Amino acid sequence: MNERTIPILPCRTIEPVLDFYTALGFEVTFRQRSPRPYAVVERGGIELQFFGIKRHEPAESVSTC
Repeated sequence: MNERTIPILPCRTIEPVLDFYTALGFEVTFRQRSPRPYAVVERGGIELQFFGIKRHEPAESVSTC
C-alpha cells in the first residue's frame, strides 16, 4: 500500500516561501495565484504544499511558515 502524508501549511505570502525552498533544491510543481494563493514544491519524494493567508500571524499559529 502506498501511503503519504503531505503537509499543507499556511503562510502570509507564498513568494518568499518558494524562494526559500527552491534555494534548498525543491522544484515548484504547482502554482496558483488566484483566487487563492497556493503552491506545491517537491524534492526526492518529499512534497510540501502552501496556501496564502494575508492575516496569518506565525507567532500565534500552531502551524507556521
